[in-house]
Order: sequence, then structure tokens, then C-alpha cells
Amino acid sequence: MIVLIDGYNLLKQIFPGAKHNLDKQKRQFIQQLAFYKAKKSDAIKEIIVVFDAGPFSHAYREIKSGITVIYSGQKSCADKWIENYVAKHKQKHCLIVTLDRQLTQACEKYGTYSISVYDFYHLMQDALLDQAAPTPTSTNTTQDLTKYDSSDHDNYDLLELSTEQSKALDLLMEQASMNIPKDTEKPSKPKILTKDKHKRTKKKDKKKIITLKKLH
Repeated sequence: MIVLIDGYNLLKQIFPGAKHNLDKQKRQFIQQLAFYKAKKSDAIKEIIVVFDAGPFSHAYREIKSGITVIYSGQKSCADKWIENYVAKHKQKHCLIVTLDRQLTQACEKYGTYSISVYDFYHLMQDALLDQAAPTPTSTNTTQDLTKYDSSDHDNYDLLELSTEQSKALDLLMEQASMNIPKDTEKPSKPKILTKDKHKRTKKKDKKKIITLKKLH
């Protein structure tokens, strides 16, 4: 699966306080994506983050920690770049991360699904939390609970963090200083479907569920 992320669309929602200065958040986000991609390497082949404009008039690409970063060029925008990519790679399994409904609808024409920036970001954070969780060095799970005695300190098994756990914990601690708003997007009104439309919608939802499971 290839994950295409509408870069500024995500950052401006996740870090609303940063406004026009998103450089620090951008660097941190790419680090988190690299960690997430490594953990989900079986399901995710590539992650492409697309930002508007950039240093040149034409589109520009760079690789950071295994993440493909695209700047659409000053004569284009991220939405258009993503839509063109999806149109050219219809045979590939792509997933769009955005809150832009127009972009979502444009990509659905090619059978490409989308996920909310909030949902994706929280999935990524959950992956970091899972990786950062320390594991006991002892395999004995039947120990009785006893009162802690400082004189017996050396007799207690300590929790050790691996290098990967430490990296995940560092990313989470850095993230803790920034506010992540709840998804305030108003839910859409339910549509009344005919029998044929209901069957097609059910089939599409099933495919989307399979796609989203790969992100967990």
C-alpha cells in the first residue's frame, strides 16, 4: 500500500497554534512517519507527504528517513499533485490522508480511499505508544505482590528500554508539549440508498475496512 498525505492539511489541523511556522512540526512529523513506516513495513510500501509550493516553480522531491517528501511547485498545489499521482497509478493500492472533501471525491473516481488526518495521526501515535511500552526482563508472571523494601532493591527485576523503545518514547515526549485538537468536523447526514446503491456501498466499505486494518 502507498499512503499519500496532504501535508499542510494535516499539520494545520494537528498543530493549529503553529499557524504559519510549521517547520518544527514538519520535521517531527516526518520522524514519526519514518518510525511508523518501519513498524508497518509489511503493509505499507511507501509513504509520500505532499506539501504546497516549495523552493522551485516545478515539483521537487526529497527523501527523508525513508519518507518521500514532495513539494508541488509554485505553479501547482498538493491536491493537484496527489490527484495526478492517483490517476497515473490506478493499478496501485493507494490511500489518501486528508480532510479535503474535494480531493477525496476526485480520488474516489479511481477507486482510491481516504482517511481523516485525525484518524491517521492517532493511529500513528498508537503505534508509537505500543513501541514505547517497556517489557519486564523477568518471564515470571506468578510473583506475589509484596511491600517494596529499599534494602531488597537489587532483588527486583527492572524494566529495560530497547533502542527502538527509547526512540518512540522520545517522540512521544516531544509530542506531549503540543496540543492535538479533537476532530470537530460535523458528521454528514445519512444518505438514503436504493437497494442497488446499498450493495455497491457495502462492497466499497468492505474494501475500505480491509485497507484501514493494515494501518493498525
